[in-house]
Amino acid sequence: MFIHRTRWRVEADVVIVGYGAAGAAAAVAAREAGCEVIVIEKQEAPTPLSNSFMSGGGFICSSDAKEARSYLEALYRTDQGIYWTDPDILQTWVDRTLENKDWLEKRGAEFQLYRHCGGHDLPGTESMVVYQFTGMGPGMMRFLYEQVDKAHIPVMRGMRATRVLEDSRNNVVGIEAREAATGKALSIKARRAVILTTGGYEFDEEAKLQYLKVYPCYFHSSPWNTGDGIKMSLEVGAQLWHMNSCAAGCVMKFPELATGRLPYFGGPHWVNPGQSGLPPAGGEGWLAQHVDRSIPIAGYLITDRYGRRYA
Repeated sequence: MFIHRTRWRVEADVVIVGYGAAGAAAAVAAREAGCEVIVIEKQEAPTPLSNSFMSGGGFICSSDAKEARSYLEALYRTDQGIYWTDPDILQTWVDRTLENKDWLEKRGAEFQLYRHCGGHDLPGTESMVVYQFTGMGPGMMRFLYEQVDKAHIPVMRGMRATRVLEDSRNNVVGIEAREAATGKALSIKARRAVILTTGGYEFDEEAKLQYLKVYPCYFHSSPWNTGDGIKMSLEVGAQLWHMNSCAAGCVMKFPELATGRLPYFGGPHWVNPGQSGLPPAGGEGWLAQHVDRSIPIAGYLITDRYGRRYA
């Protein structure tokens, strides 16, 4: 959106939109680079229910750059010399994931080795080293939020970004946001950069119908993922890619529940299908704000194709 003049209510060097793992990590990195940073989050809850929070808390740190590159090329090659993803992007991914473990260890993160291979038996798979945070997704987010707090980075909650703002030369200069409580709009100036870490479009029905190959389609993900960043990017001329790609497992969907549910089979990580997160990992205090206990919890039986019961 082009602006001629506006009254900036808030400003910082870097404005980050979205407060999941990507937003928190970007905020810390920008602050350590000497930037004044502000984070905008549309949820009002002290702990936003992001996909990062709902995840298993895993991350990849490739052990060998050459082998990791071979693995990615095998994954993304469609023909001789033709790749589904640009090779330069693949190399950037390889270079940056090599730094993940050190970056986290230097800041005191607690995690364990999860597996020492990729998801497919392809050349270089042994270089895909996967770690998992203690406490899984909630534990990962607790750690990242602690880093943001230590860096004294302000987080504006209940503030939904609606537009990326440009000047007359098409330079990005900030964002427009609206307060959830009042609907009041305000302009936030970004002196150096706007970083959009707003997640996907799992709860944007129009986008799912347009882009995905299956519809209807439901996800075990945050209901706040409504494609906001994608829409804002398109308005300032961004180009999209891979919008019809979805790497996902199967979940259960009950009409009375907003999101899909993973079929847990009991044991130490058991949760009721109506809950979001893992109480043993994240703690009741973290979980309670996102669980509506007034909704009846759906029960289920899981069988094989012959009707023999699994759970």
